[in-house]
Amino acid sequence: IITYKNAEITRQAAIEQGLERLILETDAPFLSPVPLRGKPNQPAHLSHTASFCSNLFQSSLDQITSITTQNAICCFKLPL
Repeated sequence: IITYKNAEITRQAAIEQGLERLILETDAPFLSPVPLRGKPNQPAHLSHTASFCSNLFQSSLDQITSITTQNAICCFKLPL
């Protein structure tokens, strides 16, 4: 929902927690990100959220994907 225009509180919370704790996820099949609202969600739509977050955090898309992937690996103790 971070991409929704009325989600300012969510965006501020993300900024406050910092990029070093951000993990991207999808609520498939619900809550598609902007610009796909109203359509069934799927993991492939996560690229829209990542792109939005790159603007929000003023970081490159590569940096967002790298950091959030490492955060998920660490959080869920995934094998490398």
